[in-house]
Amino acid sequence: KQLKSQDITTEANNNVVIDENSCNKLK
Repeated sequence: KQLKSQDITTEANNNVVIDENSCNKLK
């Protein structure tokens, strides 16, 4: 499945949010 540039950007942003939430839980 090919992703549009916008989809890739959105997916990357979602991953960043998940990473930030994980870091906050570790604090």
